[in-house]
Amino acid sequence: MIIKFWGVRGSIPVPGLETAVYGGNTSCIQIIHNDKIFIIDAGSGIRKLGEFLKSHNQNFDVYLFLTHTHWDHIQGLPFFSPIFDYRYRIFIHGPSMLGKLKNMVSGQMGYIYFPVKVDDLASYLEFRELQKETFTIGDVKISTIYLYHPTACLGYSFEDGKSKVVILFDFEVDISQNEILSGDYFVQMLRIIGKENVPSFEEILEFANNADVLIIDAQYTKEEYKTKKGWGHSSIPSAINFALKAKAKRTVLFHLDPGRTDEDMMLIEHYLTNYFRMKNIKMEIYVAREGLEIKV
Repeated sequence: MIIKFWGVRGSIPVPGLETAVYGGNTSCIQIIHNDKIFIIDAGSGIRKLGEFLKSHNQNFDVYLFLTHTHWDHIQGLPFFSPIFDYRYRIFIHGPSMLGKLKNMVSGQMGYIYFPVKVDDLASYLEFRELQKETFTIGDVKISTIYLYHPTACLGYSFEDGKSKVVILFDFEVDISQNEILSGDYFVQMLRIIGKENVPSFEEILEFANNADVLIIDAQYTKEEYKTKKGWGHSSIPSAINFALKAKAKRTVLFHLDPGRTDEDMMLIEHYLTNYFRMKNIKMEIYVAREGLEIKV
């Protein structure tokens, strides 16, 4: 499998000179396995991915997996050029929204927001709502699990029999299952998925266990997180601790805060690399950046 990052930010796109190195587009990752094209999230990064597919790839089946339907994870879909091409079949997967996933995604293309309606698109679109389940596409096994976030949000695992790629964003590591079940946090999530579907921390840890590549939400610093609990995102130290417990071989810190400049990210990456070297930690650590490719 080949993983390529097309958008790495959370919350809002931040183009400009200060973000040119790591990138300013919101969440979008591509995984290629043999002839299969998997895309995770349709943030603003999916626009350039669409242009790339149109000019470099003759496979017209695209499997899009949405972690959830918050704006920064779907806002690029109306600008994904394959949806205007009759040759493409796009299979859109996402968390069960009580039968309303299509409405949640296509709502941004309502007439008052966008000039083209979903029903007028040239490509074939098929929506599939997911809960906690496992299924296969080709020879890739795909598993899902609910994560700790203010709305229904799925983590994904892609396995090809040789390697395992796990994607956990948006995911707040430091919220507990008990805090959610008691209604202290994430009431909307609870209402959508039901108490019986809220996983324990141990279940999420097992889901990510021994990942060859773990891509995990790490939006905040430890200090920033003190005023952001319940926002649905993890601090960098908490994300790293989770990765170490899961025994991930390589970890990519993702969903970068929009206020973080290239200089900020370089300092964080440099510090972590040196810290891991000094502590003799074998796990490889990366900060996500647009254009980064990882082969597994």
